[in-house]
Amino acid sequence: MNHHDEEVYAAVRETFSAVRLERPLDAVAARGKRLRRRRRGPWGRRR
Repeated sequence: MNHHDEEVYAAVRETFSAVRLERPLDAVAARGKRLRRRRRGPWGRRR
């Protein structure tokens, strides 16, 4: 994660501070990455 990502996460946390999350934000982001990787398939890109 780079510095820009950390700033974005901080902004999102502040915006949704009143919302209760059962899972940490990092777990949600990791799941999204896994799903995108699975959709792309073994070639790494959508055709």
